[in-house]
Amino acid sequence: MRRMISIRALVTAAVLAAAVGDSIAAKTQTTANEALSAEQGKADDLSHKADDGSRDDATQLDKNLVDKIKQPTSWFTWGMDLRLREVYIGNGFTLDKKNPDHEWHWQRMRARWWATIAPTKDLDFNLRIAWEGKHFDRPLARENWQPTSVVLDRLNFKWKNVAGLPLTIQPGRQELMLGDRWLVMDGTPLDGSSTVYFDAVRITVDLEDIDTSLDLIYLEQDAEGEHWICPIHDEHRHLIEHDETGVILWFTNKSLPHTQLDWYFIYKKDTPALPNGNLGELYTFGVRAEHRFSERLKLRGNLAAQFGRRNDASVCALGALARLSYSLRDDWRSSLRLDYEYLSGDKPGTGTDESFDILWGRWPRFSELYLYTYGGETRVGGATNLHRVTVGWTGHPTGKMELRADYHLLFADQNTYGDLPGFSKSGCFRGQLVAGVMKYKFTEHLSGHLLAEFFFPGDYYSDERNDPAAFLRAQLQFTW
Repeated sequence: MRRMISIRALVTAAVLAAAVGDSIAAKTQTTANEALSAEQGKADDLSHKADDGSRDDATQLDKNLVDKIKQPTSWFTWGMDLRLREVYIGNGFTLDKKNPDHEWHWQRMRARWWATIAPTKDLDFNLRIAWEGKHFDRPLARENWQPTSVVLDRLNFKWKNVAGLPLTIQPGRQELMLGDRWLVMDGTPLDGSSTVYFDAVRITVDLEDIDTSLDLIYLEQDAEGEHWICPIHDEHRHLIEHDETGVILWFTNKSLPHTQLDWYFIYKKDTPALPNGNLGELYTFGVRAEHRFSERLKLRGNLAAQFGRRNDASVCALGALARLSYSLRDDWRSSLRLDYEYLSGDKPGTGTDESFDILWGRWPRFSELYLYTYGGETRVGGATNLHRVTVGWTGHPTGKMELRADYHLLFADQNTYGDLPGFSKSGCFRGQLVAGVMKYKFTEHLSGHLLAEFFFPGDYYSDERNDPAAFLRAQLQFTW
């Protein structure tokens, strides 16, 4: 029998998780060494004093106690988190409310535990274990319970100042987030945000005297995540549609006042593992610049050209991403932003594939909802063929709350799929997207958010695939 897990149930689960965390801390405290016991004794004494600031001292002592539990020795630290999500999507995949599978509703429960061992100041060993379970209420045809594999989504060592040189080597499973995370962010897109890891070797040279750094990265991603490090418990689910090999060269300079310049080269080779996987090699050359004109005004931008072959066609594509941000410096610490993104689309009949590939950028960069609509063109999250203009605002009504609102105008660069069902023969207006989120930090260990997005399709889609879509999410996260 299918059972809905309500937002109220998520709140209850999070409170129970917080209680469990407090219970763990209490049990650990009773067995701590004399220094921790003495420190707690001071906090107890302070709690009986008049409210003259001593409570703040007691709170600080409690925080120090937690920090010492998480780092019991100078060479070992650990932590954990539990993320609970309730998600609803209406028409996101189909843009057709008559489709029997137009509604999706599910709950996600992700748990992670991590640790770092640092035998010397220049050497860290890092590991993290991750698992996420998903319970589906809609669509009815989908498997009700879907767990992900139990994996080590972080297992690497980081060696700094190698041989006394300004050189850092980090081999193993790790996260890579470069630049604006436009092209390099998520190495495992098919499991959602359960993991985002890469199996890679990263070498970094830091030339502090000239404010310059150089990253050289080699990576291998196999479709099921079993090549470098096998899952602890394997559910045999694909993480990518193809096996991938990549090389990234990323050069950063900050020598100019209030300016950062990045030049990068990215090589990516795909070998299909699923029927919709790619076959080919892409070479991407790009530049990124960021400049702060004043305390309030900042501009950043990317421009990238792409060449190679994909699925037996030559590729010649172009991409760009820019943001102008302005801080209002008011009581809410508000800021405004104006974004423009361009991803070239494939022009029919040229014999060349002009669609820009965002490489490892298949994550919700600007929308949780719109990435699902690409399932009918390329693959979920595979954004391309796009002009995007966005205006947005962010504010902080209190120290614990953040509000964010965005309005997007979306256009197609080319009418690539005009001959296919669901797409118009000449339209290029993808539609309008509005999004809002409220984030709140309840305590040092408990936070949450409410998110809503609505998409109103334009004439890029046919009348049979032109219904508005919605994405709603509630999240609670306990972090220890």
